[in-house]
Amino acid sequence: MKTEYKILFGNRIGDLGALKILKIKSLSNIICYAVQFCTVVFAVLLLFFDEISLLYFFIPLFLISCCNILAYLYYFKLSKYAYRINKYEQKKGSTAIYDSLFHLLKRITAVIINSILVNFFLTISICGIIVYALFSIGADILSFLRLFVIILVTIDIILNNLFEFRVIALEKEFKQRNNTDIDKVYYEQCKTLPQKMQNVKKINKLLMFLLNIFYGLPKAKKLFKLSVNRSALKKLKPPYLVIANHSSPADFRIVAPSLFPHACYYIAAYNQFVGHPKLMQSIGLIPKRQFDYSLTVIKDSKNIFKQKNILTLFPEGKVSSDGKAGIIRPSLAKYIKYCSVPVVFMHSFGAYVTKPKWANRIRKFNIKVEHKLLLTADDVNKKTSEEIFDFVKNAFDQVDDLAYQKDNNLQLMDENRAEGLHNILYACPNCGAQFKTESEKTILTCAACQKKWHLTPLNELNSQEGITEFDKITDWYNWQRESVQKEIDQKKYAFFSRCMLMYLADFKGWHSLGGGSILQNPKGFVFVGDDGRNIEFDTSSVYTLPYDFEYGIYLNDTRFTYRVVLPNPQTATKVNFAVEYYYAISHTDE
Repeated sequence: MKTEYKILFGNRIGDLGALKILKIKSLSNIICYAVQFCTVVFAVLLLFFDEISLLYFFIPLFLISCCNILAYLYYFKLSKYAYRINKYEQKKGSTAIYDSLFHLLKRITAVIINSILVNFFLTISICGIIVYALFSIGADILSFLRLFVIILVTIDIILNNLFEFRVIALEKEFKQRNNTDIDKVYYEQCKTLPQKMQNVKKINKLLMFLLNIFYGLPKAKKLFKLSVNRSALKKLKPPYLVIANHSSPADFRIVAPSLFPHACYYIAAYNQFVGHPKLMQSIGLIPKRQFDYSLTVIKDSKNIFKQKNILTLFPEGKVSSDGKAGIIRPSLAKYIKYCSVPVVFMHSFGAYVTKPKWANRIRKFNIKVEHKLLLTADDVNKKTSEEIFDFVKNAFDQVDDLAYQKDNNLQLMDENRAEGLHNILYACPNCGAQFKTESEKTILTCAACQKKWHLTPLNELNSQEGITEFDKITDWYNWQRESVQKEIDQKKYAFFSRCMLMYLADFKGWHSLGGGSILQNPKGFVFVGDDGRNIEFDTSSVYTLPYDFEYGIYLNDTRFTYRVVLPNPQTATKVNFAVEYYYAISHTDE
């Protein structure tokens, strides 16, 4: 690893970097606060027991000294980094992040020298008073000296904390000011390290059972009025594969309750593990970068089935935008053939209406789940991959939540049911303006021509003036898709935008690479950072693009997941149409 990376982050053998040391200090602070509290309590107790020798007053002094030594060892470690950074600056010339860190450590050193001088003076004073009191014969002065020692111990603790708060303020200021620079250095470090493979952790079935009983099932009943038809599973015993339609971000909340009492594994996007990776893995989630075609997960699946477990996956790879099933690839049939286990299709009805991708919140609507035994183990072994794909494709072609709602006359009585709809319906069919639509309560409006559409409780659109170009959300959505395809065919399509680029290297969280511009071309995307950084993303083998309306689009390579934060989230829908069409015209032989 390069020297500058070692200085900041250390290495994986045992050498801690300066930033790691700063982070560890928060733990030592907690220990020191606990010791300080016990010290004050102990000292006060000594004040009320006259028969206790003054020698016991050395105990709180000893405890405080231990805390101080712990802090000084910590700062001694930091001083080594200050020296290393200084040498690095002299040899290579400093960069903003190293220069800033060096000055931070110099300021911390100044604070800690003052702290040492104060502690030394108070410690000598306390020891002198205790020794004097041991040879004193006056009861009055003895009580006074006891009190005075306690006051000095308390002053010592207060001053130590004041110094500590100053150091914490300096560290916080440094991290806020240099956060992006730190993230950029960490990015370069991660590029030099191989991707750490995540082994499938054994599912904690007891934890899953308790979570379902006390959280999953009650929550699903309360939020979604979940009803499940498990008749297809009554005679079916694990192992088997469950494939489910991905109509809503809420799908993960209904899978586990619908398969209860069985626990199952899930294949989930890598970014779903941020914050609580161990918990996620203990309840059966398997991390995978979206549209990453590595063989690791495929091999892991085989092991899961050998252990007679259930595996659930969403073959669409992302949440539906219009309530219909997304693209299903023929490779799914080959995967099923490889697994050689029964296949169950889990069809959820109403999940899209309850929480569509474009909405900001869950709406009150019932969700129904039906399990269908799509293929037995014999069917999988006997049928060809093409026949298996036809079975699967036919099952997913039946997915249409809005049609299900209309056919069953299930009304969504939500006063804000249209809010967020402008995210997927970005183009006005009346005037042709793009990214001018707005939504509020039950109304979708084009800000360019002021035409308004009312979204009915059946999720149908009615124009308030003139003709209704599209009464179905899916028809409007598909019209936009066709418009993008025409733009590409006529060589009129272009996408260029300012953005913020984030990256996910591990489960610790998202980091920033700063601002820049992103350009789309038939082969993928090019990000040009404000700092001169140039990153190319090849999406020629990606048939669809993950995106959301809170941030923007998601891109992957073999090492990182990237989040391209766009100023206008609506553009993500159009960009996805282009990615899908570029893939289609470059893979016409499939």
